[in-house]
Amino acid sequence: MRKEQTFTTNIVYFETNFLEKYSFREKIKQIVDIAIEFLHKDKCEYLINMISNKEYKELGYGYIWLEYEEVAFILIGLNPDGTLHISQEIDPEWKEPETPKLEELHKIDKILKENNYIGLWSDYMDAYDDIIIKYTPRTISKKIEPVIDPGFYQFEHTTESRKNRLKSKRSRINNKIFNTKENIKNFTNNKDDEDDEEDNLELQELGDKLKNLESITDEQLDREIPKIDKIILERSWINDINRDIYRHNVLSCYSVPEEITEQKLNSIFSRYVTEPINECTEERYPVVNFNKDRKVFIKFSPKTRDAENSLLMNKKVYFTLSNGEKISLLFKHDYISRKPDNNRRYKYQNDNKTNHEEVSKVFEKPDTKRSFGEKLKELVSI
Repeated sequence: MRKEQTFTTNIVYFETNFLEKYSFREKIKQIVDIAIEFLHKDKCEYLINMISNKEYKELGYGYIWLEYEEVAFILIGLNPDGTLHISQEIDPEWKEPETPKLEELHKIDKILKENNYIGLWSDYMDAYDDIIIKYTPRTISKKIEPVIDPGFYQFEHTTESRKNRLKSKRSRINNKIFNTKENIKNFTNNKDDEDDEEDNLELQELGDKLKNLESITDEQLDREIPKIDKIILERSWINDINRDIYRHNVLSCYSVPEEITEQKLNSIFSRYVTEPINECTEERYPVVNFNKDRKVFIKFSPKTRDAENSLLMNKKVYFTLSNGEKISLLFKHDYISRKPDNNRRYKYQNDNKTNHEEVSKVFEKPDTKRSFGEKLKELVSI
C-alpha cells in the first residue's frame, strides 16, 4: 500500500550530475536571483542540502529550502501563486450553433407551459444547462513560457568536472573488477567437483565479466559523459507518518555533545517554523529541550507539518566541535512513549484470545464488593 504524500511549498527537490560544489551553488544562486528580480523582492534566504553517503560523498540530489514559497514555485515552473503556468484561449475550431440561444431556451419554456409545469424539474434544469454549455465558447489550455528559461538549467561540463566524472566512473569500474576477482577466488576455493558443468559455466561467466571490465578504457568512459548536463528542479513531497507510533511534531536525537546548546539548535530549526507561537499557552516554537542523557527534543506546533518539512533539510546535521572533531547528528521523529497503565489489573497480549490462566487469577481473588457479572464484564473489556 502506497503511503499518502503531501507536497511542500517552500522546499524544492533537485537532481544534478554537476557536482563541482561551488559551481553548482553559484548556478542555484543565479536561478534564485532571477526569481527574486521577477517578484521585485530585495533578497531571499535559501539553503542547499546535498545528500551524501557515510563517506561524506555527495550523491547529486537533495533539497533546497527557500524563504519565500513564491520563489520556490517559480523555480519549478509554476506561477508565483502555485498555479500552472498556462493560459486559457478560445478554441479556433469552435463555432457557435446557427440557432440563436434565446430560441433554444424558448423551446424549453414552451414545453414547460404545455405540461402545465408538471414533471421533474431536474430534467428541465439539465436541459437548460446543456444549452448554456452548448453556446459557451470552448477553450483550450496553452502553456506559457516559464519565468526562467529552461535552457538556464543546462550547463557545459568544464575540463575539471569531466575529469572528476571520469575519475568517479573509473573508481566504480575498479571496485567491480576487485569484487569479481574475489568472487572468482572464493568460487574456485569452494568448488568441490572439477567436472561439474554448471559450476564451470558460472566460473566462465565470471571470467568473461572480468575481461569485459578490464577492457574498458578511459576513452570509452569519457564518451559516456554528456557534454551538456542539467539541473532538475521539482516539488518535494513528504510521506505521512504513522501517528500511532511517532509524534509528528517532535524530532529527537540521542547523545548530543554538551557544547551543542539549545541556542545552536534553535537557530537551525527556527527557519522552518510557520506558526511561531501557541495562542493558548504562548509557547514559542521550536521548543528545544534536553533530558539527563543529552537526548534532545525539538517540538513544533502540532497544527503544522513543520517538523516533517525541517527533516527534509536536517535529517543529518553536521557540527565541528571545539577540538576539531567533525560529527553528525541524526534526527528523526520521536516515538510515542507507552507508559504502563497501573489501573488495569490484567493485560492480554492478544485481545482476540482468552487467556485462561489470567481468568482463573481473577476468580481466585475474592471480592465481595463486585458481582460475578461485573467481574465478567471486566474480563471482556480487557
